Amino acid sequence: MTTDELKEKMFKFAYHEALNDATGQSAYRGKKSDIENNAGAEEKVKKYIDSLFNPPNLCFYDTAKKVSDAINDVEFTFGNIQKLINMTAKYLYLGCYSDEKLRECFKNCHCPMDRVMIDKVFKEYKQAFVEKNKGNENLLTIPYGDGKKGKDKSKICWSKIKFADEDSPCSHKIYENYQEMVRAITNDMGIYPLELDYALWESTKG
Repeated sequence: MTTDELKEKMFKFAYHEALNDATGQSAYRGKKSDIENNAGAEEKVKKYIDSLFNPPNLCFYDTAKKVSDAINDVEFTFGNIQKLINMTAKYLYLGCYSDEKLRECFKNCHCPMDRVMIDKVFKEYKQAFVEKNKGNENLLTIPYGDGKKGKDKSKICWSKIKFADEDSPCSHKIYENYQEMVRAITNDMGIYPLELDYALWESTKG
């Protein structure tokens, strides 16, 4: 087996693990096999990943739209797509464990968005940049509980976020605001956005 063939296998492993994350539980109610067998969507994600190692990096949002067009299923939303792309990057990031220089390749990647991370990011951002430093309150647009009777949880379902107008309650503007919060937190921590998912892992278990 050649090195290129092995790299292809590694990508496919990461991609299909990410697809499990993007479609697991009730995140996607369509036929998972239709997504698995969609070579066009897989190709678009691979081009994005390859561009991380061979700049210039492809635009995340352009890639997400191309994946959406390839899949052509309204049930596989922007929320599902961001999870697919970002988790593929997260799994391949593990190569940094043995080669720290690879970290730089992932510096422009986004932090995957799911319910647990929405809660963690919202709380971290609010405490550090709003309550303490009078940060940008306008970013706090993620529908959120009031903290009463255990309701201090995100009200937004990440898998329902769509390519939509900014005024829509399910607009991907929520995702953009989430990423801005992530960047503020990670800049303060001295890490890259994708790495926040690892940095907060211990505190998200259970």
